[in-house]
Amino acid sequence: PLVTRVRNYGSDPITTVDINYTLNGVLGTPVTYNSATIYSHDSVDVAMGNISLNDGMNHLTAFTTLTGDTNYYNDTLYFDVFREAVVNLAYCDDFEGSDLWMPDTLMNQWERGVPSMININTAHSPNNVWAIDLDSTYNNSVSQYLYTPKFIIVSSIDTATLDFYQYYETEAASDGGYIQYRINEGFWASLGYLGDTRGSNWYTDNVGGTYMWTGNSNGWVNSTYGFDFTAGEFLLPNSGNDTIQFRFVFYADGSLNNYDGWAIDDVCLSLPIEPIDAGVVAINTPGSSVQVGEVVTVSIDVKNYGSITQTSIPVWYQIGTDGIVTETFNVPGSGLALGATATYVFTTTFVAPGADFQLCVGTDLSNDAYPQNDDMCTSVSVTPANIDGGVISTGISQDYVIVGDTTIITNPITVLAEIKNFGISTLTSFDVEYSKDGGLSWTTETWTGSMATNEVDTFQFATTYNSPLGNYSLCIRTLVPNDALATNDQLCDAYVGIVSVEDAIENAFEVSQNEPNPAFGNVRIDYIVPTDGDIVFELRNALGQMVYSTERASHVGGNTIEIDAKDLADGVYYY
Repeated sequence: PLVTRVRNYGSDPITTVDINYTLNGVLGTPVTYNSATIYSHDSVDVAMGNISLNDGMNHLTAFTTLTGDTNYYNDTLYFDVFREAVVNLAYCDDFEGSDLWMPDTLMNQWERGVPSMININTAHSPNNVWAIDLDSTYNNSVSQYLYTPKFIIVSSIDTATLDFYQYYETEAASDGGYIQYRINEGFWASLGYLGDTRGSNWYTDNVGGTYMWTGNSNGWVNSTYGFDFTAGEFLLPNSGNDTIQFRFVFYADGSLNNYDGWAIDDVCLSLPIEPIDAGVVAINTPGSSVQVGEVVTVSIDVKNYGSITQTSIPVWYQIGTDGIVTETFNVPGSGLALGATATYVFTTTFVAPGADFQLCVGTDLSNDAYPQNDDMCTSVSVTPANIDGGVISTGISQDYVIVGDTTIITNPITVLAEIKNFGISTLTSFDVEYSKDGGLSWTTETWTGSMATNEVDTFQFATTYNSPLGNYSLCIRTLVPNDALATNDQLCDAYVGIVSVEDAIENAFEVSQNEPNPAFGNVRIDYIVPTDGDIVFELRNALGQMVYSTERASHVGGNTIEIDAKDLADGVYYY
């Protein structure tokens, strides 16, 4: 949930103000606050609804729009929020795509971008790095952290290799960088030591009891470290959800310096190559947001991690809990070789629903060695369509009288509908229909007026109807030209029709409430008929389906029917 705090900095009271936001550059849904007057120097909290954060860093901007506001400098507030990323292996990051890494201190010098220091002025590939101050020398007396995502280590993974490039220029034997790790939510520990045979180019010195890279690497150098998750300090509890996480630590003592610092690039945590192993490495479309009712195409990048060239790869996608869409990626040309990536565009599209959703995609290659890298998911926010009207409630309006213990609804019945403009464009005229026979026939009338975005209006049909007996369904639908989303156009509610007031008064036909209520054991239902004759008793469930029916002779006056409730499933019943 997103909540904004709005303050009245002016001297005049404010009765209404518009608030909106952007999340990662995508405009949200505006909210108009008009609940209570905001007096000078007072503040109010305004609920903006739910937002879907991406993994990693998210950039949020909130702003007000107020007629007559002459000071724009305090209208906008910027805020970054980080959502911790948990990823499957294998993993590589050249820092050109999604930002999944987190610097954790408020005045942290870790920065992501293009380096422009004196010596560290190019990335290893192609543009971005993580570095200590991208354009200047580093500060003294610091110990600052840069966190990787958490990596899931499933039971089928025995070994992995950390591989990255680094460029360091620090005060030798005083300042430098090192790596720590932790298993699950355990304690942080230094990764390896000087001369560790599991690593290559692993540390250069012992500085005050801490092994680190210090001095000058004289350019980009590659460092690697191997893990065995079956023994030693990296032995996993095998809980099924084990993770390993790293943090890159930069340390500087209090002595003056004039050095660039430390930069890292092209970080991978890789697995041993197996013959058959393919997976999805990117979701190209849709992006972070779509419009309601938009026809959406799914596009993914598929990578072959295995040593066997793949020419045909089963692929799939799923929207929320909807059915899975499966297709086959027949790779063009000679196929997908080891390490190669190709784009697949699904031929089956989908219509964007009326609320934010999760899109999951994946491959389903037979005998895949590492299924944990097969799939990925992303959250997609849904913005209002340009044109989208719909029904939010049905209703009836009529007189009633009370005869004995029974409320009798009188005919004719007037139909009411609450209709809403879910879209961006103002609506001025469209047809509204109702049906009391399950959609076999419709009564059509026209709503006219001016309905702005998110505005609700009550429409009263001029055409009335006489209630049928028993259970029936009243349906109402809107027919907005060029409407983007059909799922909010129609709404049906269940009603129960009973005898008219005239019949009730003249004939004194009456059915009493069942005893006991709620029903259990033997249930007694009393009823009164005006003359001797046969009656038909029907018991129906909440869907209107017949559960029990009987015909019996009845005498004038009071009669009783008994039903054993133990034979009935829990629920609501009508008789």
